[in-house]
Amino acid sequence: MGPYVSVVYLKFSHLDETKTAFVISKSRVAPLKKLSLPRLELTAALLGVRLIASIREHFANAMVYMRTDSKIVLHWIKNNPRKWKTFVQNRVAEIQEKTSPEVWNH
Repeated sequence: MGPYVSVVYLKFSHLDETKTAFVISKSRVAPLKKLSLPRLELTAALLGVRLIASIREHFANAMVYMRTDSKIVLHWIKNNPRKWKTFVQNRVAEIQEKTSPEVWNH
């Protein structure tokens, strides 16, 4: 598998105008050990959460909306991490610690 990526955009509105701006992105090379696609997507979701945490102080009042294109990952994030195997459990626990499951959508 190739790399996985997470991107942060800022959407802001003023009067009748709405703009979107690129803020930051981060990419990683997928591990040599083969991961299933959902696990790779979960790793990208965690990367996004860590990115948000790193810039949160600069956008303290901003609403955060997280997106994933994997329904499996969304299901993991919105449920109790103890249900899953260790790999998924650890990543979901960190995601839930740093973001609310309610901010996640598909």
